[in-house]
Amino acid sequence: TRIEHYARQMTIGAMVRLQRLVDDEQAPTVLRQAARREGPNTFRNVGTIGGVIATGDRDSELLAALLVFDAQVEVQTIGGSKKIPLQTFLRDIPAALAGGVITAVTVATTGIAAAERVARTPADTPIVAAVARKDENGEIRLALCGVDAAPVLVDPDNVKAGITPPDDFRGSREYRRQMAAVLSRRVLQALEQK
Repeated sequence: TRIEHYARQMTIGAMVRLQRLVDDEQAPTVLRQAARREGPNTFRNVGTIGGVIATGDRDSELLAALLVFDAQVEVQTIGGSKKIPLQTFLRDIPAALAGGVITAVTVATTGIAAAERVARTPADTPIVAAVARKDENGEIRLALCGVDAAPVLVDPDNVKAGITPPDDFRGSREYRRQMAAVLSRRVLQALEQK
């Protein structure tokens, strides 16, 4: 249940409650806001960062934010500890865990970030959300949720390539593709204005 801050990154223990991340003033603002939108305070006070990572919910804005902050998932197995990039972890969670448990996640804390979402109401789970971060070297990372089986990193120059949006009562496949493009454009413009 620890959060450790370093010069350019932070490590969040798997059992850290989401509300603790929301309240951590040293954490990047976009990460704190994404943790807040993960659910109501009753959920945030019992839900953990490790639980969010292990479930890999396709609509999780927190997972999208973790992706742009270069999250590395620490997994402890009988054979030892290993760090797995979150994007790799989310592609095949059972294989990534392989008899192990999540112990922590390490994320970068530098750079600037922005997030945009579309939902039925402000309190609802997003239909689609985009999170972008520009690091101190000018590299831009863009992640989307609600457009594939799990939140994904996408190419900022070709947002629609490689995504397979679901088609359900909350939004058609084409609507989600269009929203992915619109929200991506907005967050990238926001980075340019910061």
